[in-house]
Amino acid sequence: MMTLDKHPGDQGRPRETLSLREARNLAAKDKANWCIVTLGFDLAVGKMILDQDVRLLSIRDDAGTVLRFPAIQEARQFLRDELGISRTMVVPD
Repeated sequence: MMTLDKHPGDQGRPRETLSLREARNLAAKDKANWCIVTLGFDLAVGKMILDQDVRLLSIRDDAGTVLRFPAIQEARQFLRDELGISRTMVVPD
């Protein structure tokens, strides 16, 4: 079962995250709503959850840090190579 760890966001808001292993398991079951979002001056990747609120589950590394990418192409390649996600949306700031 997926676990959600809350880590402080850039503006002090909690951020829900997935480990890379959890993200791979989730991507194997559901290829929809994976996205690239701005995170400060970088980009992050994650899964949008659409329930009562729209939430983003960012992917984190083993140290608990949200994965960051300097360019959209690198973020898309990560999602394609690591999770098998070929269709992503870019969510503007």
